[in-house]
Amino acid sequence: MKQFVLILVLALFLTACCFKQEEDFEVEVVASSEVIQKEYDIIHPYIGTVKEPLVINCFYSQTKETDLSFGVDGLLIERVYVSKGDHVKKGDLLAVVDLEDMETNLSQMEHEISKQQLAIKHLIEERDFELERADVMFLYTYMKEEDKEDLEETKQSINESYAAKLTQLQDALYIMELKYEQAKQIVSDGKIYAPMDGIMLMVKSELEGTLTVKDERIMSMYDPTDCMFHSSTTEAIPYLDSDEIYSVVCGLGNQMREYSVVPVRMDEWKEEIYFALLDEEYDPFNIATGKITLYTSMAEDVMCLDKYAVHEAGGRNYVYLLNNQGIRIMQYVEVGIEGENVIEITSGLSLTDNVIIE
Repeated sequence: MKQFVLILVLALFLTACCFKQEEDFEVEVVASSEVIQKEYDIIHPYIGTVKEPLVINCFYSQTKETDLSFGVDGLLIERVYVSKGDHVKKGDLLAVVDLEDMETNLSQMEHEISKQQLAIKHLIEERDFELERADVMFLYTYMKEEDKEDLEETKQSINESYAAKLTQLQDALYIMELKYEQAKQIVSDGKIYAPMDGIMLMVKSELEGTLTVKDERIMSMYDPTDCMFHSSTTEAIPYLDSDEIYSVVCGLGNQMREYSVVPVRMDEWKEEIYFALLDEEYDPFNIATGKITLYTSMAEDVMCLDKYAVHEAGGRNYVYLLNNQGIRIMQYVEVGIEGENVIEITSGLSLTDNVIIE
C-alpha cells in the first residue's frame, strides 16, 4: 500500500512539471500594422563647381644656414675664436690650425720661386744676346749665300745650347710652383672664415688641441635676417608662378590670419620651396606655421555632392539612398574631382535622389 501511494505522488509531481514547462515556453504573438521608420539626414546632389586643392604646409624660419669645416686632414687645431650664439661678420676668422711651419715654408718657397724665375730670365737674356751678336756680325759684312746658311746654323746652335738648360730650369720652376700652390691651399683649408653675417648656431666643444678631419662639420651658422616661409611640398612646383601673390593662412580660431607671400629663390628649389613674406605685421614668434592652398584642377557645371556622404570600400565608391518606401539602400557611384568639401559625381546619381548623410 505504501508503495502505491509513493508511485501516485511521484506521478502527480511529474505531471505538474510538464505543465510548468509548457507554460514557460508559451509565446504570445501580437500582430501589428504599424511600421517604425528611422529618421535620416537627407541631402540632394546639385550642379556646381569643384576645385581640387593642394595644400602647402609652410614653416616660417631662417632659411640661410651653412655648415663649416676644415678642408684638410691631420693638422692641429690651434685656436677657435667663437662660441654658440656669437654674432659674426662676413670674413671674420672663426678657427685656425697651427700653420706656423707651413707659413714659414711658404715664405721660403716664394723666395726660391723668385730666384728660379730670375735665373730663367737671365738665361733667356743671355741667349737673346748671343743671337743678336750673331746677327750683327753677319749684318755688317758682305754675305754670300753660304754665309747666310752659316748664320742660320750659328743661331740654331746657340738655341740648342741654351734649350736644355732652359728646359731644366723651367721644369724645376713648375715643380716649385706646384708645391707652393699645394702648400697655399693647405694654409687656406686650415682656416675657417665666416661666409656671411650671422649667428653661430653650433660650435663643437673642446676643439682646440685636436686634429682636423677633412670636411667634418664642426660649426654652423645662420643669417637671422634671411627668414621666409619654406615647405617640402615640392609637388606644388608646377602650379606656382613667380609673378603671382599667394595667401598663407596662419593660426587657428580667433588667431587665424591671412598674409601675402610670393615665391622666391625658385632656381634653388629642390627639396624645399620658398616664399617671401610681404606683410610686415607678421609675428613669427606668435605663429610660425601656415598653409597655402592651390587649386590644381577645376570642373564647372558638374553634379556635386557633400564629400562626407560618399564612402569607399574595395576600391569602389558608394552612397546610401532613401528609396520611395523609406528603406535605406546602397548605390555605387563614379567620382571625379574631389574638392575640400564637395566631390564630383560622374555617374550613379540623379539630382532628385535622396542621399543619406551618416
